[in-house]
Amino acid sequence: MLISSGDGAPVTVRTRTADVPSRTGTVTLRVPAGARTARVRSRCTGDGNRYRVIGGVRPAQS
Repeated sequence: MLISSGDGAPVTVRTRTADVPSRTGTVTLRVPAGARTARVRSRCTGDGNRYRVIGGVRPAQS
């Protein structure tokens, strides 16, 4: 999973391999001061017939 905020470059925040079962997770990030937008992306590499889905993304303030 890659996340970028504002106009920043995407940063890899989570990597999974094919042998890891699907599960819900939490990622804690530091957001740059002044950032008003964020973009969540995924990248699939390798071969096989499986795919991953990122859903239910909820930003929260702590």
